[in-house]
Amino acid sequence: MASWKLGYPNGLDSVASEAAGEALYNAWSVSPLTLSTKVLANRIGGQATDVTETSISDTGRFVTSLYNGGLVKILSGAAKGEVYKVVSNTTGVLTLKTGSTAYSDGVRTNDYFEVVTGSTTFVFESRNPHNEDIKTEPELMLKRYPLYDGGLAIAKGRKPEDLVVQAILNNENELKMLQIMANLKMDYSGNDGTFTTAELAPLILETGKNDEDNQFLVHILSVKRVRSGARGSGLVEVQIHLQQVGIMSYRGY
Repeated sequence: MASWKLGYPNGLDSVASEAAGEALYNAWSVSPLTLSTKVLANRIGGQATDVTETSISDTGRFVTSLYNGGLVKILSGAAKGEVYKVVSNTTGVLTLKTGSTAYSDGVRTNDYFEVVTGSTTFVFESRNPHNEDIKTEPELMLKRYPLYDGGLAIAKGRKPEDLVVQAILNNENELKMLQIMANLKMDYSGNDGTFTTAELAPLILETGKNDEDNQFLVHILSVKRVRSGARGSGLVEVQIHLQQVGIMSYRGY
């Protein structure tokens, strides 16, 4: 069986509208969705050395093209809290989406910012986690509701839409990548949904096989370190709490 994967659909970074973003999910439950081809989630902070309406510069801090389709958030100054779409980048310049108004919004030289990659896919190693302390293990309690001479038994425990997975990562950098993915809530228009009115876009969880029956739509609720590996191994065991997204279909969730 192939590795598990977790990521946004390919092309979400460059959609022209919220409707176009939603259309990327139309084939769910019919044919497998194509996950983003980017596999390196990253963020970096900076301090602007030059600002125009559609660009923010720093001194050689960026890896060329790494932040194409990403997002830059202003952390200080008059425009603190503003978020802009990055269409491309060189080592020293973030080029923003056409129509951006960074300078008019108040972004100035010496303002602090952070830039993050957009839609990415995380590929899990094929290892068997050994920790059995799953926090959402069902309590297996039943509450019985009378119905004529019989009854309906309702299981009580974890919520059925919750899903907790565990994995062993290669190193701390992979843990950082997952945490970035958890903190970036992209919407259907390819922007940071925390700062827009568009609906949040779900991630695709592919459970070992690239077909419609092994893909689920989820949001990341938390990424928790369970334990570090043996001395010198660098391995990190994590627990990822996901919430499944329901879409009306005969397949169900």
